[in-house]
Amino acid sequence: LYTTGGVPVLSSMSYQENGIWVYLVTSAGSYVAYVVIMLARIGSTPVVNVPCVSILLWTVGASMVGRIVVDSFAPGDSRRSDVRDKDIHRFGEPTSCWFLYGGGRPGC
Repeated sequence: LYTTGGVPVLSSMSYQENGIWVYLVTSAGSYVAYVVIMLARIGSTPVVNVPCVSILLWTVGASMVGRIVVDSFAPGDSRRSDVRDKDIHRFGEPTSCWFLYGGGRPGC
Protein backbone atom coordinates (compact mmCIF):
# COMPACT_ATOMS: atom_id res chain seq x y z
CA LEU A 1 0.00 0.00 0.00
CA TYR A 2 1.51 3.29 -1.07
CA THR A 3 1.25 6.10 1.44
CA THR A 4 1.82 9.82 1.51
CA GLY A 5 2.35 11.00 5.04
CA GLY A 6 0.57 7.92 6.43
CA VAL A 7 -2.48 8.30 4.16
CA PRO A 8 -3.06 5.54 1.55
CA VAL A 9 -2.80 6.72 -2.04
CA LEU A 10 -4.93 4.55 -4.30
CA SER A 11 -4.25 6.52 -7.49
CA SER A 12 -0.58 5.47 -7.59
CA MET A 13 -1.50 1.77 -7.57
CA SER A 14 -2.16 -0.32 -10.62
CA TYR A 15 -5.76 -1.16 -11.45
CA GLN A 16 -5.66 -4.76 -10.24
CA GLU A 17 -3.75 -3.87 -7.09
CA ASN A 18 -6.31 -1.20 -6.28
CA GLY A 19 -9.08 -3.73 -6.89
CA ILE A 20 -7.47 -6.25 -4.55
CA TRP A 21 -7.22 -3.67 -1.74
CA VAL A 22 -10.84 -2.62 -2.24
CA TYR A 23 -11.87 -6.29 -2.21
CA LEU A 24 -9.92 -6.86 1.01
CA VAL A 25 -11.55 -3.90 2.76
CA THR A 26 -15.09 -4.73 1.62
CA SER A 27 -14.68 -8.43 2.49
CA ALA A 28 -13.33 -7.67 5.94
CA GLY A 29 -16.10 -5.12 6.50
CA SER A 30 -18.82 -7.56 5.50
CA TYR A 31 -17.32 -10.25 7.77
CA VAL A 32 -17.29 -7.86 10.73
CA ALA A 33 -20.88 -6.83 9.98
CA TYR A 34 -21.93 -10.50 9.80
CA VAL A 35 -20.29 -11.34 13.13
CA VAL A 36 -21.78 -8.29 14.86
CA ILE A 37 -25.29 -9.04 13.58
CA MET A 38 -25.00 -12.71 14.49
CA LEU A 39 -23.75 -11.97 18.01
CA ALA A 40 -26.54 -9.44 18.54
CA ARG A 41 -29.17 -11.98 17.47
CA ILE A 42 -27.62 -14.83 19.46
CA GLY A 43 -27.96 -12.70 22.58
CA SER A 44 -31.75 -12.63 22.29
CA THR A 45 -32.51 -15.87 20.39
CA PRO A 46 -31.34 -19.47 20.79
CA VAL A 47 -28.47 -20.25 18.40
CA VAL A 48 -30.47 -22.88 16.55
CA ASN A 49 -33.22 -20.38 15.68
CA VAL A 50 -30.98 -17.58 14.33
CA PRO A 51 -31.50 -17.15 10.55
CA CYS A 52 -27.83 -17.18 9.57
CA VAL A 53 -28.28 -17.83 5.83
CA SER A 54 -30.22 -14.64 5.12
CA ILE A 55 -27.70 -12.57 7.10
CA LEU A 56 -24.84 -14.20 5.20
CA LEU A 57 -26.44 -13.53 1.81
CA TRP A 58 -27.17 -9.88 2.68
CA THR A 59 -23.61 -9.20 3.89
CA VAL A 60 -22.02 -10.92 0.88
CA GLY A 61 -24.34 -9.00 -1.45
CA ALA A 62 -23.49 -5.72 0.28
CA SER A 63 -19.79 -6.51 -0.08
CA MET A 64 -20.19 -7.13 -3.81
CA VAL A 65 -22.23 -3.95 -4.31
CA GLY A 66 -19.66 -1.98 -2.31
CA ARG A 67 -16.86 -3.32 -4.49
CA ILE A 68 -18.73 -2.36 -7.66
CA VAL A 69 -19.56 1.13 -6.36
CA VAL A 70 -15.97 1.86 -5.30
CA ASP A 71 -14.62 0.43 -8.54
CA SER A 72 -16.98 2.55 -10.64
CA PHE A 73 -15.38 5.74 -9.27
CA ALA A 74 -11.96 4.78 -10.63
CA PRO A 75 -10.81 6.98 -13.53
CA GLY A 76 -11.24 5.46 -17.00
CA ASP A 77 -7.52 5.47 -17.84
CA SER A 78 -6.66 3.51 -14.72
CA ARG A 79 -8.39 0.36 -16.02
CA ARG A 80 -5.49 -0.53 -18.29
CA SER A 81 -3.14 -3.19 -16.97
CA ASP A 82 0.56 -2.53 -16.75
CA VAL A 83 3.71 -4.47 -15.85
CA ARG A 84 2.75 -4.56 -12.16
CA ASP A 85 -0.61 -6.15 -12.98
CA LYS A 86 1.06 -8.80 -15.11
CA ASP A 87 3.54 -9.58 -12.32
CA ILE A 88 0.73 -9.84 -9.77
CA HIS A 89 -1.10 -12.29 -12.01
CA ARG A 90 2.04 -14.28 -12.84
CA PHE A 91 3.03 -14.77 -9.19
CA GLY A 92 -0.44 -14.83 -7.67
CA GLU A 93 -2.00 -17.52 -9.83
CA PRO A 94 0.35 -20.40 -8.86
CA THR A 95 0.28 -19.34 -5.21
CA SER A 96 -3.52 -19.40 -5.10
CA CYS A 97 -3.54 -22.85 -6.72
CA TRP A 98 -1.38 -24.20 -3.86
CA PHE A 99 -3.81 -22.76 -1.31
CA LEU A 100 -6.75 -24.36 -3.11
CA TYR A 101 -4.94 -27.69 -3.32
CA GLY A 102 -3.99 -27.55 0.35
CA GLY A 103 -7.50 -26.60 1.42
CA GLY A 104 -9.15 -29.33 -0.65
CA ARG A 105 -6.73 -32.05 0.36
CA PRO A 106 -7.98 -32.65 3.92
CA GLY A 107 -11.49 -33.25 2.60
CA CYS A 108 -10.40 -36.21 0.46
